[in-house]
Amino acid sequence: MEFRIEGTTLLARVVGDDASRELLLSLPGLIARKCIAHDCRAALVDLTGLAGPLDPVDRIFIASRLGEVWPRNVRLAALARPEQVNRVIEHMAGNRGVQIRAFTSEDEAFAWLGHEPPGAAP
Repeated sequence: MEFRIEGTTLLARVVGDDASRELLLSLPGLIARKCIAHDCRAALVDLTGLAGPLDPVDRIFIASRLGEVWPRNVRLAALARPEQVNRVIEHMAGNRGVQIRAFTSEDEAFAWLGHEPPGAAP
């Protein structure tokens, strides 16, 4: 897992080697705590390094956990490969007040977050 802060945005990237089920299920709390500690207003979680899609039961758990712990003033964008995108987490967590959306384009994710991608020309 890699983390970096760019202004008021937390960037997190799941690396395939550390993508255990335990890590994935702990992501909502782990990333929420980092956002709060760094006073972030947005977070982008890059899941493109995962070997495949999340298990359906794990999606429900993650969505439920996001609804419990995610700061309501922080937008959350998930970057994933097309075959990984499933709107279950987006719908369930969104219904619990989380500002969340899944994207397959990094540029679209940053635009939705209201931020320029890192390294973008001024």
